[in-house]
Amino acid sequence: MRAAARPAAVVVGVEINGLGVLRSLASDRVPLIAADVDTRQPAMRTRHGRKVKLRALAGVELVDDLLALARSLDHRPALFVTRDETVATVSAHREILAAHYRFQLPPADITSALNTKAGFQALAGEGGFPIPPGLHVTREADLPKLADLPYPCALKPGERNVDYDRQFAKAYRVESAAEAQALCRRILPVMPDLLVQQWIEGGDDAIYFVLQYHPGGGRPPLSFTGR
Repeated sequence: MRAAARPAAVVVGVEINGLGVLRSLASDRVPLIAADVDTRQPAMRTRHGRKVKLRALAGVELVDDLLALARSLDHRPALFVTRDETVATVSAHREILAAHYRFQLPPADITSALNTKAGFQALAGEGGFPIPPGLHVTREADLPKLADLPYPCALKPGERNVDYDRQFAKAYRVESAAEAQALCRRILPVMPDLLVQQWIEGGDDAIYFVLQYHPGGGRPPLSFTGR
């Protein structure tokens, strides 16, 4: 007697993060579908999964493509997304997508907050977690408050923005409030969503992270730590 076919996992956004998800699931022989707008990128050359071209990684076109893909499958697949804009789209259309895919997201307001640096900073502060002090800068009137931060600081955009990426670096180190204010004045007309946060010294070998899945029902969380 043949075993029942396992539902597939659809991984949307196959860059370095998506490739890691594909490799992890492949080790357990999960049927895989790798979906992206750019089927010629190096990560899409992985041997794992059937390759599917999407029209977009966010917005209505993504939703329509995901629905069409799900309807072509025999089982309701699991959905893994790897980009902020994709998370935002899936969250906004969660009701219709949940009828066709298996996925879990926090409530919409929490998902939205976690999808931005400033939102994460605010939630972490409310929860009493030990995080570097920071300031969300959205307008000129916020600039005097930069004097209250300990320096040096990192200055970075609150979320991904194409116009910002064309003109500015991914992040900056600023040594004083005056330097932070001057740089914010240059960036705000292009990107009115900045986070200035205390700089933590150390190289890449001092960066640690932990990813957790909380299954609920009193069951313990599953953790993955890295350095």
